[in-house]
Amino acid sequence: MVGSVLVAGGAGFVGRGVVRALLQRRVRVHVLDPRPAALPPGALCTEGSIEDAALLRRLFSGEAFDAIACVAAFGHGTAGLGRGAELDPERAIAVNVLGLRRLLEEAHRAGIGRVVYTSSSVVYGAATGPGRVSEDAPRAPLGVYALTKTMAEEVACYMRRRHGQAVVGLRIPLMLGPGLWYDGAAAWVKNLVAAAAPDSSPELAVAAGRFDAMHVADLGRLVAALLEGPEPPEPLYNVAGFTTDAVSIAAVLAELVPGFAPRLRPEPPPVIFPLMNEDLLLRDTAVAPLSDVRAVLQDMLAERDGGLPP
Repeated sequence: MVGSVLVAGGAGFVGRGVVRALLQRRVRVHVLDPRPAALPPGALCTEGSIEDAALLRRLFSGEAFDAIACVAAFGHGTAGLGRGAELDPERAIAVNVLGLRRLLEEAHRAGIGRVVYTSSSVVYGAATGPGRVSEDAPRAPLGVYALTKTMAEEVACYMRRRHGQAVVGLRIPLMLGPGLWYDGAAAWVKNLVAAAAPDSSPELAVAAGRFDAMHVADLGRLVAALLEGPEPPEPLYNVAGFTTDAVSIAAVLAELVPGFAPRLRPEPPPVIFPLMNEDLLLRDTAVAPLSDVRAVLQDMLAERDGGLPP
């Protein structure tokens, strides 16, 4: 049973989903984040970065953590992770790669063996065909953010080999849900939800093509299950969630908001990433996502209308 977990990056969009899931399991949660924000009741918070080895040592000496969830990533204002990394590559490498290395080193020093961290589907680069990719597919990063995630995977696998740490990485898809505050690959979804009004027909730019996506709450539940359950045998897992496209999202929004009939303007994204095969994850964890595109959009609409916390 996991009693106490450090969530690095727990004040961010994805981080709050992890924090909520752990609190629902009655786990003691301590967030480390350079930009503290409102957290669910019950979570402790320390302002700081995974780059700060001295701070990590103080945290680990002051509290006996059973496990760590690392969802920390460099961001540049509201630009999103990919654009933010392009704007400041050095800081992206410092946080996403060297910061993770420092966190894993200090965790090993403190005797904390179980760590789950988030990688991304962007490590695969551009799709080369219609099929889904498995974990052993070649990685071909095309942007700085993708490069940092590829490097972070190598760091984590090295620490797993060298120290025997139970470090597991999740290659996550596009994350959606309430609390999505920054612009990035999912900005057009956020814009569609914001524009959804009865008997309206705005023209909106959307991404062309199909893609994998996941409700942030489902990722939180998955991370919590991996921290509490038996050690997964593999170092990396694809997380596909559900597959959708702009037309499907607009159609569901039209059902949820009667009379909403957006005129879509599909625009090719800079990179069309491959769809992922998550059979390995389902085999080793049996943790299936609970939410589909309708559930995600319902929650995003509820938040927009003041019904859910950010």
